[in-house]
Amino acid sequence: MDFFRLPLRFDELLHRKDLARCSHIHQSIEQFVQIILSTEKGEYFQDPDFGSGMWFHDFENIESANKWKEQTRRDLTELLQKYEPRLMNVVVETQISEGSPTRSRKDKTKQIKRLVVIRVTGRVSATNEAFQQEVRMFIGPFSLD
Repeated sequence: MDFFRLPLRFDELLHRKDLARCSHIHQSIEQFVQIILSTEKGEYFQDPDFGSGMWFHDFENIESANKWKEQTRRDLTELLQKYEPRLMNVVVETQISEGSPTRSRKDKTKQIKRLVVIRVTGRVSATNEAFQQEVRMFIGPFSLD
């Protein structure tokens, strides 16, 4: 089965050219994980449950990193089980760490972005091949006066 590679090139579609395809099912699953992570829960009006709740805390001071990690892990596991049938035996691991402080240009305050590492493992349903993906992103900033 063919899967389109992201981002879609609508200019090529309008000119009736073939759109680029994923080279392997793993690439398509990786793209879908990225879509889930980059979509805020409720953003997709056709299905308000689709998307990650991790963005609700993007600019807040995370009081309990362990609570946030567990909630993010649980949410992403449930989303993948619900929306990604090509992946089975899904295991999600999350890590969060302090970033290095940077100075804001505008008001000279220090800001810290936290590094979030999300690892997704499982098996591809159609082939039983192992699947592994690691996504790294920064969330924040958190101001320090």
